[in-house]
Amino acid sequence: MKNTQKFTLNPDFATEVFEDEILLYAVATGKGVYLNKTAGLVREMCGNGLTVEEIIALLENAFPEQKNDIRLDVEAAVKTLLNHGALLHADE
Repeated sequence: MKNTQKFTLNPDFATEVFEDEILLYAVATGKGVYLNKTAGLVREMCGNGLTVEEIIALLENAFPEQKNDIRLDVEAAVKTLLNHGALLHADE
């Protein structure tokens, strides 16, 4: 995965929001993935056309005390969303 890659949200996934987590599930298969608030935010930012690098920069500016963890957390969230099919590469 390139950090300059853009993604789109897979329209086949529905979203259920609970207090501290988000459930994404494929309507056709019922397969789901739970996200914490941070991963949900990363997903939303990807859906708004931001690259991974742009998301990292925004979050590092907003939460400088967590700068050491943000890059790995964002990259892990994007990989998880891609692996579950909840995100698609924008050029697909």
